[in-house]
Amino acid sequence: MRYVVQAGWGEQDEERRLGAGDGIEGVFVGERSLPGRERYTFAGCDPAGPLRAALDGPAWLGNVWVEPSNSVDGQELLDVVVTGHRPSPAGDGLLDIDLEGVPYLDQDTRAPKLGRACRLELSAGEPLGTCRDPVGVFRDRHLPAWGPVILHDFAPTADPLAPGRRVLVKPVSAAGVESHWDLLHGDVEAVQGSDLIIRPYRTSEPSPVQLAEVWELWASGGPQERNQWARYDDATRTRWPYLMFRIRHPDLPAGRTFHLDGRFVTDLGGFYCALGEAVNGPGGYFGWNLGAVDDCLRGRWGVVPPWTLVWHDSDVARRHLVPAYDRRILRPAVTFDDLLDLLRERRIDVQLR
Repeated sequence: MRYVVQAGWGEQDEERRLGAGDGIEGVFVGERSLPGRERYTFAGCDPAGPLRAALDGPAWLGNVWVEPSNSVDGQELLDVVVTGHRPSPAGDGLLDIDLEGVPYLDQDTRAPKLGRACRLELSAGEPLGTCRDPVGVFRDRHLPAWGPVILHDFAPTADPLAPGRRVLVKPVSAAGVESHWDLLHGDVEAVQGSDLIIRPYRTSEPSPVQLAEVWELWASGGPQERNQWARYDDATRTRWPYLMFRIRHPDLPAGRTFHLDGRFVTDLGGFYCALGEAVNGPGGYFGWNLGAVDDCLRGRWGVVPPWTLVWHDSDVARRHLVPAYDRRILRPAVTFDDLLDLLRERRIDVQLR
């Protein structure tokens, strides 16, 4: 399978093609072992907004940005839960608040900051108050590396790529169509003969091993039968619709009826795959996240609303897509009822079978 190399994010010639290769090694290696949940104590807190409202916990708070008062180089904590609180020895009505969360790491270590006082806010920007000492947040951690990735038979389009050059890699189908999904972001480490060696960004993730099969299926013309996605795990299902994104379908007129095969909708990725095939046939695309589905429901992706969706075996999704079913996504789970609400808000007549 062929892969193209483009200038990476932030480059002046971003998205310009820099070359191509005919094989890749080291990217389909499964998920890294990332840091697990940690416990923190926000000592001497003057909580505000959602943090104060969550004190009766345990309560889910979301993603929290912790920024030292003497620096803009803070730390994001993901999927934060408030587990308890008590009066702080610092007095002045302050509280010591206990939390659990997952650190987002964008380098190998996070060294302790000078000065401990910090302000807190949700990642969306809503203030959470201040804290005199976020115990356990700013400390050294090791983020396991992965790579290098080797692109074989690489041929540059112009000058050879210098070490340190930011690049991204995308697969290309047999028909020459680039995937919408970026397979890899990283820096050029070296060129050895016809091999381009890339060091992935530390915050990027390797692709599931199963996804290599899906790339090959997509490159050879795409699925010819429904539910070919069903045998894959959620991590691969979630990426499946990205491959189908560039396959546009002319809109059918409003008032049509489509049938969703719900037998394998045991996770959110499965819903996106099944909905795409319900509307646009095997391998069909109809959104890869809620925002994209919402866009598709407005037209230009296969059908003009209003229309009818007959959801067969809907009890499978009702049993599986429940609150907190997937903590891997580090945000509130999208439930079966959330999906129904979205569809019905866009004038889709959903008939559950």
